[in-house]
Amino acid sequence: MAAALAGRDGEDISEQAIAGLIEAATPPAFALAAELDAVDGLLFTGEGRHLGTALEASLKLAEMTGVPAAAFPTEEAMHGRLHGLTARSLCVMIAADAAECQLAAHAAGVMAGLGVGILILNLTDEPTPFDWLRLDGFAPPYDALAAIVPVQRLAQAMAARRGIPPHLMRFPGLSKKLGIKIDRLP
Repeated sequence: MAAALAGRDGEDISEQAIAGLIEAATPPAFALAAELDAVDGLLFTGEGRHLGTALEASLKLAEMTGVPAAAFPTEEAMHGRLHGLTARSLCVMIAADAAECQLAAHAAGVMAGLGVGILILNLTDEPTPFDWLRLDGFAPPYDALAAIVPVQRLAQAMAARRGIPPHLMRFPGLSKKLGIKIDRLP
């Protein structure tokens, strides 16, 4: 479907590749969740189509854990949104190419000096000292799938650590009560 929307022929992605992605993403997601018990907010950044990835990441974390989360284009976040972070906050910057990776590593270094954490969800083949996870095995547009899997696992792990069954989310039935994704209000 992603290829068709991009106007290209589809490429088969095997179940083994997806299973490998989930397997690779799970330990870093659960390890990070263990560090975020006292987190006061999450910020996700991305450029281009990965702005959508960042938006989905912030939605998934907020709805499953109740932790305030937001997403912005990287430049917008650097222009002022990083000012709202604290030592208990975390920013995850999605970097899909060398320029984005360099910018994210620079921001992470600056913010580390201020006691604020930034981790990079690195979709390139160049590591940085701030990488949360490197996922360079999926070519665009499939790297969007690769980028959201660790965040979904992170949301699951954080929800479980907070005693919220991940399948129930924080407020079960809230979408229905709000009239979201249905054609009329309750």
